[in-house]
Amino acid sequence: MNRELEKLPAAEDFTEIANLYCKLTRPEIVILIAYAKNSAILTLTSMASKKNLDKYLDYYLISYFSETMQQNFKEAILHHKLKKEIIVTIHIFVIASNLFSLESIWNNTAKLAHTISANTQLSLLDDINKSIEKLVLWLLNHKHLLDNISRTIKDLKPTFDDLLRLQQITVQTSLYNKFNNDKTHPNELDKITNKDLLNSISQISALSNLLDIITITQNSGKSIKIAANEYMKIYNFLGINHLIAQVKNVEIFDYVENTAIKTILAELNELMSFITIANIKEDKLSQQSKKIYEHNKFSNDITKNIVPTNVVSVLAIALKRLKEVINNGPGIHI
Repeated sequence: MNRELEKLPAAEDFTEIANLYCKLTRPEIVILIAYAKNSAILTLTSMASKKNLDKYLDYYLISYFSETMQQNFKEAILHHKLKKEIIVTIHIFVIASNLFSLESIWNNTAKLAHTISANTQLSLLDDINKSIEKLVLWLLNHKHLLDNISRTIKDLKPTFDDLLRLQQITVQTSLYNKFNNDKTHPNELDKITNKDLLNSISQISALSNLLDIITITQNSGKSIKIAANEYMKIYNFLGINHLIAQVKNVEIFDYVENTAIKTILAELNELMSFITIANIKEDKLSQQSKKIYEHNKFSNDITKNIVPTNVVSVLAIALKRLKEVINNGPGIHI
């Protein structure tokens, strides 16, 4: 990327902008998003090189074409000149689809058209989409999992099952609470006879929020149960639960603002994983109780009047302050 050609700030200018909590201009953000997308596509294309092409994807490659094409030109499809490019578009989705059993969930949700209101159906589909998005972003941050799709699915499936077993209550309860508290479609879920579908939607939503625990388990060598308990302890201790709850209460319709929020939340989750792994090896956070208490008080104060226009700034400030607290403590450095 040519900063001068694209009229982007120099690296040192970006640091100053971040320190002053200023914003980039819209044209600057658009250019950065375009380059980020191109970078992601190039990364995935390189992963889909011949040595990495997985036979597991052949089914999805063939289903990309019409039934007539599938029946008459199966071999030609398997040797298509654009095979690599086509596979890139479905590479990550295939893992998400298999881990979450998406095909069945999506089809069964689509069949509810005459059972529940359109608003409720769209809300369910939106919940599914958000879960998929979280899993896709997590996979992109762990690119080694994309080298061999069939192995990744085989390795992760039991871990996902272990995570679900850790749930203290039936995850379906949260879905009912969400919809029954919404006056626009009260008791709509009671009309759905396929309760397994509701439970599946609740499960993938729960799993999509626990993906970092898998990373912690792999890096710390501890069991899922120990990793999950430590993660949630630190999550509450650092006041992250309160911060994220406040952000979720604010509706953001601007694409750029939403992208910024997702990026900061992703960094926050990455920080949480780092802290948890370090703390599992040796408890350091308890020595910083006073500083963390002050941080939580500060975080509570700045989120009291959080609104769409300041949510990105509030998140950025909270993340910066949290890093300072951790870095100033003994033994844990970011």
